[in-house]
This record gives sequence, C-alpha cells and structure tokens, in this order.
Amino acid sequence: MEKEVVGGIGIAPFSEHENVCELQKLYLTPKAQGLGLARKLMETALLFASKHYTKCYLETQHELKAACKLYEKFGFVVLPEPL
Repeated sequence: MEKEVVGGIGIAPFSEHENVCELQKLYLTPKAQGLGLARKLMETALLFASKHYTKCYLETQHELKAACKLYEKFGFVVLPEPL
C-alpha cells in the first residue's frame, strides 16, 4: 500500500527569545483541505510546544485569511510588529 504525505507542520526554537518556539510551515495539499486536518496538525504541534516552551510565535501574511482565522481560533493574536 502506498502512502501519500498531504500536509505538515513544524515547531522550532525561536532563537531570539528563550522559552519561545515558532510555529513553522503549516501546509496542506488542496485535496486535504476542508477535512479538519489543519486543526489536527495545530493541536498536535501546540501540544508538543506546550511541553517544551512557554510561548509560541508565528509569522504569516494577512492575505492568508483562512490561515489567520485558524491561528486566531488557537489564541494567536496580531502583534504591532514582528518579534
């Protein structure tokens, strides 16, 4: 049976700030979108992050409206400027 990667997400240390990680690269292929997989990936990544860091940071573009909505649902807030 062949398996196919349809998405991914990453957590990495944010070097400028101790105990802060960065959410990186939430991607889903078009056929994997709308199935609740982005939420599952976020839950998994943030659970991992909560065990190793006190805060999680991400950078995104305001034009990515669906992604921004998802991030807001998970408690991310827009900062006045990047860290």
